[in-house]
This record gives sequence, C-alpha cells and structure tokens, in this order.
Amino acid sequence: MRADGRLEVDELTLPPSVQAEKDAGKSVKASCLFEVTVSVRGKAWQLHRRIESENSAIMRKFDDLFPTRDPVTKTWQRDPNASPQLFNVFLDMDQSQMKGTGQPLTLAFAADICVRATGYEVRWLALL
Repeated sequence: MRADGRLEVDELTLPPSVQAEKDAGKSVKASCLFEVTVSVRGKAWQLHRRIESENSAIMRKFDDLFPTRDPVTKTWQRDPNASPQLFNVFLDMDQSQMKGTGQPLTLAFAADICVRATGYEVRWLALL
C-alpha cells in the first residue's frame, strides 16, 4: 500500500517584531524549511526522512507559497502547486499486526513534521 504526504500550507505567521516592520511598509522576505520523518508504529527505524542536518529538508520561499495578496481582505492567497510533497512510503499489508486474528487488516504509521523559518530579510520598499 502506498501512502503520500503533502502539506497544504494555509497560513504562515511572522514573529511580532518582523510583522511590525512589515506593517510599517518594509519588504519582508522569508523562507521555510519543512522537515519530516515517517515511522511505522512500534518500530525504531524510519521509512522516510528529510531533515536539514542531512541536507534533505524541503525549502519554500514565502513568496512561492503565497504569491498574491487580496487587496480587499489583505490576506495572502496560497498557491496549491507550491505545497511541499513531504513523503511517499510503501507499507506491506502482510506485516499488519492484525494478520491471523480474523480482524480487518490495518496499518499505522506516524509522520513527525517540523516547519521553521531560515531567517527574515527586512528592507525598505523603493518607489520608482
């Protein structure tokens, strides 16, 4: 059985000090790292891992995730195509702990997800 994990990001907030700079008219650039590990219930090993320390975390720029802003509501409009694909894992139904019990076969796994900013760049907007 194949399981796919995709994270659809609806909103990312800025720290209060950075938000204050943005509200004051400054341009703010930010990027996020998405880390994920996938494990089978009861096992110490991981089926899938993308983490920064192994240079495999997924990076997305805020401007890619939210390319436009609604002028009326002032909310950022997300681009669903920029949502990160976190994992694809394959699970073996023959390894189900329910096998041989007469109960329906089930599989369980856990995905640990970490989202964090790599930093913020704040600058004045230049009007030409």
